[in-house]
Amino acid sequence: MSLSDLLNKYERVVYERVPLVEVIVQIRFPPILSLQEKQLAELQGQLIDDFPVSKILEGLQFALAGPSVQPPQQSRSYAFSNPKTAETVMVSANSLTLTTNKYTRWEEFLPKFLRVLDQFKAIYKLRAWNRIGLRYRDVIDPIILGIEDPNWAELVTPAVAGMLASGLIEDPKSLVAASSAHWAHGDVKVILQTSVVENGSTGQKSFLIDYDFSNEGEFVDDWSDMASRIENLHKFAGPLFRWSISESLHNALKPQTLRAN
Repeated sequence: MSLSDLLNKYERVVYERVPLVEVIVQIRFPPILSLQEKQLAELQGQLIDDFPVSKILEGLQFALAGPSVQPPQQSRSYAFSNPKTAETVMVSANSLTLTTNKYTRWEEFLPKFLRVLDQFKAIYKLRAWNRIGLRYRDVIDPIILGIEDPNWAELVTPAVAGMLASGLIEDPKSLVAASSAHWAHGDVKVILQTSVVENGSTGQKSFLIDYDFSNEGEFVDDWSDMASRIENLHKFAGPLFRWSISESLHNALKPQTLRAN
């Protein structure tokens, strides 16, 4: 089955037992050499109703130059968050990101990002961008699903389960594993990362399914179809997650068909 066929195979659903732990949408652009305090204050003023808590984050950036590593450069980013909605806007010199840990509906999430992007563009006179990305991170935790002694080979598809589906692992709880696959479909790049992880809230071995969809290039004064570009990335998310899991896991998550308005 081709990816094009896959996109048309599954109807869109929402899950009562939501496995999503994080959804991220991000735009990257050529570096803004100075995130000046006046502009940051203006941005904070526009965001404060939806994102009332602000924080300055300090870090280090490492750059490779041929075989050598250059001395790390100090980097700074700014976070504007809302603890009630578990949403955060992150601003750095070359990216604008919206993250949520309590994802509800795409129809609410996308407009919020587009509003933030419009505010940021207006304040910083942003003209160019080079990447738009959308990322979905799902953690399949058997305790939350009420499944004892999970057989991962029966919960996720063999292509995604990897060694868990090989039959060689007698004690799945002992397995430490991770895999990554990269491919392209037209102008959309897809990265799938999977790993066996420990859910911090339950202490249970769980399975991470992490999809990253993106468009990359050099774009100047090209904003008119930004919403449709992000919508095009989103159309891959549901079908690929559904392809990644078995029918029994799909049913255990209690799917509900979305009705047209």
